[in-house]
Amino acid sequence: MSSGPAVIVNKGKGGFLSALARGLFGTIMTVVVCGTALGLYGMHMVDKHFGRLAQQVIDAWPQWQQALPPVLADALNDRRAPEYRESLNITTRYVPDRRDTARGALVLDIQNQGAETVSLLTLRLVVEDESEERFYELSTAAATPLSFGDQRGPLQPGSDREIVQRLWHVAGAPKVKVEINELRVWNGPAERPQAETPALPRGERDQRQSESPA
Repeated sequence: MSSGPAVIVNKGKGGFLSALARGLFGTIMTVVVCGTALGLYGMHMVDKHFGRLAQQVIDAWPQWQQALPPVLADALNDRRAPEYRESLNITTRYVPDRRDTARGALVLDIQNQGAETVSLLTLRLVVEDESEERFYELSTAAATPLSFGDQRGPLQPGSDREIVQRLWHVAGAPKVKVEINELRVWNGPAERPQAETPALPRGERDQRQSESPA
């Protein structure tokens, strides 16, 4: 009697739920793989073309600035000036609420002691209270090129500006750290090209010359 290889036959059949699960997970894996591939390709294209696009925007900025309305062109005629921070005196104080000592107001006092107009000033504030467990991280624009709505406008030389930030759930007297993120100063009115006098047709030009006194 010879013995052959054993063959095991699985007679069990998957039910509807198992087939549905396999199909669902297969679809999810396909979507994840395709999404990852598309994301990597998109990042590659952005990295390839972003530098060129940014350079084109920088090169075309003078023409764009000339095309803006005068009020916008003048307001955006500024430059980055991190060294001007030496002319700014920024102090903070905390004013607790009289009815609830766990609430209060953080007051920033910004003095422009220099001779330049600050067109943009953004600050990052880190506030730690006495519990050493709770802190706030706030960002605010202390000066903006234009003044409308919530925009505070530029900070003129010799000006003193107060900004109030509300705080809640404060334990004791908080400590505040102030960091200047962006500082730009105004260059003055933007230069505009002089309008050229349109050339007159030859017949009208000859007529005006003939009418002019000798």
